[in-house]
Amino acid sequence: MRSSPRRSARARHGAASGTRRRTARARRARRPYEELLPWWEARARAIEAFRERRRAQPGRDVEAELPEELEAAVGREVTVLGEIYRIFDEEDGGRTVLMRSTVPDRALRVRIGAELVGAHATLDLAASLGEFRQNYLFVRGELERDRAGFQMRSAAPDRWQRAGPDPDEIELEELVPARSR
Repeated sequence: MRSSPRRSARARHGAASGTRRRTARARRARRPYEELLPWWEARARAIEAFRERRRAQPGRDVEAELPEELEAAVGREVTVLGEIYRIFDEEDGGRTVLMRSTVPDRALRVRIGAELVGAHATLDLAASLGEFRQNYLFVRGELERDRAGFQMRSAAPDRWQRAGPDPDEIELEELVPARSR
């Protein structure tokens, strides 16, 4: 059975389902700018710190999200700027920290041996996954290529560093003039 042209035109525009009517009356989403502004600023400061490091020592710093940079650094000790995507507990007692990547099958995995998991606990890496936290980290080590992408072994907790301040260390007042709030 064919539908009438009038009905299909209405369906194409959402009138049949009442979409327009509900959308017009829907409440607008309210974004928590008091939390977002310091978080955005913290991320911006982390990126700027990375750029400064890169200018000071060209070739020693790479981005985890860019597989071509990781590929060029294989076999060398480098500092990687990245964001943790997920943390896995391994069967042998170790941990794998999977970093975000624009190409998931070429992502960086930072391996923490079972004997070093306790020492790395002081870093609280999982906290960087939380909302409104500094998500960017630096990790230093020798970059290797494997079948799953790229890997690095974390020899000690001091190989990790937050890339910038936590958002709660940034005062909203320094970002937004009083008359704007």
